[in-house]
Amino acid sequence: MMLRVDFRVRHFITSRHATIGAALIVIALMACNFEPSSVPTVGPYSYLKAVVLAGLLGLLVYFAMTVGNDRLQRLHHFIAYGVLCNILLIELSFRLFPSLVPPKLLALLPSGEHRRIADDLGLMTEASFQGNGLLYSFRPNAAQLSAYPWVAIDQDGFRNPSVPKDWVDVVLFGDSVTFARHARKDLGDLLRDQGISAYNLGMGGYSPFHYRDAYRRYVIDRGLPHGQILIFASFGGTDFADATKYAHVDRGGGDWRDYLGEATAIGPEWPDHQPFWTMAIAARLPAYLRTQLSDIVRGLDQLAGDKADVVLRYTTISVTPQILDLPLLDEFSEGWRDFSLAIDDVVKLAEGANAKVAIILMPNSGLLYRDSISGMDDFKRSLDVRYRTIVGLMEARYRPRGVTILSMAAPLARAVVDRPIVAGPLDFHFNAEGWTVIRDELVTKLGLNARRRADTRPHDLIDASGS
Repeated sequence: MMLRVDFRVRHFITSRHATIGAALIVIALMACNFEPSSVPTVGPYSYLKAVVLAGLLGLLVYFAMTVGNDRLQRLHHFIAYGVLCNILLIELSFRLFPSLVPPKLLALLPSGEHRRIADDLGLMTEASFQGNGLLYSFRPNAAQLSAYPWVAIDQDGFRNPSVPKDWVDVVLFGDSVTFARHARKDLGDLLRDQGISAYNLGMGGYSPFHYRDAYRRYVIDRGLPHGQILIFASFGGTDFADATKYAHVDRGGGDWRDYLGEATAIGPEWPDHQPFWTMAIAARLPAYLRTQLSDIVRGLDQLAGDKADVVLRYTTISVTPQILDLPLLDEFSEGWRDFSLAIDDVVKLAEGANAKVAIILMPNSGLLYRDSISGMDDFKRSLDVRYRTIVGLMEARYRPRGVTILSMAAPLARAVVDRPIVAGPLDFHFNAEGWTVIRDELVTKLGLNARRRADTRPHDLIDASGS
């Protein structure tokens, strides 16, 4: 009997401790969220923060009212054990297999750890990139490319077997789509297979201003003779948004580190000085959720929105309009203004170098899968209008200057029906099969071939300023 009483007393105390501990955690969460919102709507708080604080307060009141209820405290006890076991499991899993940490949560870890894991995962950090001003490229032995052994990096940090010293038929500019880390052969490799010399200056995260900067530094300033440049512009809107991002960072006096926004710790600094990753994540999670609010709202909209199927011969993918749409642009849009300013500079440089220019419009997921989507007729009509608007802006501004505008939307949309040509479902980064389709289209439509312009010498290449 004494043993039973002793066990019940100790069990009651442990259960009470679980309840009190949970209440203390709620108080800590309330303290982390007590700062007034920058855009108050309910008193000093935003609507979302007011709801969160009200929910936490209700939970605190519940714990206070159940301190004397033995049955509920036993429930709290079991829940506490379950939460503790899950926390230990997550902690152990993350420590043994750091690649399991979602990239978006890296900024919640202690600062030294998130930088180390970001390097191992191949994310954009200073340890893997080199740069000057706003222009950057990979370090020649970048750790993040270890998972892609087929990617050869030249001395300047771009995807080429080596830096060309003589005539180049085609110079390629673009972002991560053009860098094509998931493709065992990129466009440069595929062109070289046909005897066409190519120099790939594409890089993940690049904006059109980076195309200009890279063109000037690695081609014009070096006096590298070349016949044609291909600018791979993203229909998905990243080129327009990135151009504006570059312009903002440039006006603020920032450099490539500011542009890339290398992950820094979110929320309180104290988790940097304790050993548990899960504690750091928990402490910084409220601040992180605030920064991700727009993504959360967009995700909820997607879950609640209309759905349809993309029907391909080899798979079927469920989609919503939000993940397929194009940006709405006009000639007064900030994104178009910044994009066109950068491309104007590129065209001027090419004109001084006596090189042809082609803007290759690369499809987003919506254009890639449009004809394979069942239903969503209103969305398709909206997509078509936005597509024609972007093409019209390009043609009106650049065709009079002798620039070729070529869309890859139709040939790639036909190809994706029959076989996988992208890195993953709904992706618009192409594998080697996709780049083969693009190469064949370019060779046919642009008449690409291997030739040497004997009359082009380094001193013929001048700066866009005309000097």
